[in-house]
Amino acid sequence: DDDTYTITISNPGLAYVTQLVLTEQLRPGMSFISSNPGSPTCQQIEGRITCQLGTLAGGASTGVRIEVDPAGLELLSGQTTVSTNGQTVASVDRPYIAKFAAPGFVEPGGEIVWTIQVINPTNRVASNVQVVDVIPAEFEILAATSTRGTISQQGQQVTLRLAVLAPVDALTITIQTRLITEVENPIIPNRACLSSREYPTQRCAEMNLLRVRTLPATGESWWGQWRLTLLVAAFIGLLCATFLYWRLRRTT
Repeated sequence: DDDTYTITISNPGLAYVTQLVLTEQLRPGMSFISSNPGSPTCQQIEGRITCQLGTLAGGASTGVRIEVDPAGLELLSGQTTVSTNGQTVASVDRPYIAKFAAPGFVEPGGEIVWTIQVINPTNRVASNVQVVDVIPAEFEILAATSTRGTISQQGQQVTLRLAVLAPVDALTITIQTRLITEVENPIIPNRACLSSREYPTQRCAEMNLLRVRTLPATGESWWGQWRLTLLVAAFIGLLCATFLYWRLRRTT
């Protein structure tokens, strides 16, 4: 099966950056199929994709969509580098974390499934891996599972501990919850943080959930009013210099 993912680069600063280059080195065994933009902006040689993205204005974003045959390997296990004017400003050179929620909105009594992914794209092991997620107090935790390691729960805090995460390997944490009380703020933030012995400084991923209500007279959902402001952010901790970098997976 073929899979696609998008690499998006944002410039949160005010000044233009020039000679912006994105380099993606696929893991051995994966097969490159296509990219958007394609040639001549992006060129692929022996699994190394290089995109000459030119100039990026302050506050602007640009992205590259890549389609590969992962051959059963972890899709997001490649090595990614962003540079400007020949200087590297962001590089995926350590384990990182991403967080998602389904659905992206909730009303009282509704269930939400939080999914956390931890990926080690390097050729080094990550040891004493720990993920901590404090679920908002308005949610009841129904269940918490992980594909690796040991999950524990104390109050609203869910903690994963794993002795070793192998090179180019990944794990997935799933937390099932239910919104049990009314929430005044229309946006409900939730953050999960990753640390390891090699990288004790936490890297965090935040997911912002939209709270909706049902109007008693018409049954009309507030979702229609808020859908344009839905924030579904998977901040994977790739902030370096003036760039915020994140990757999202979409299976086709």
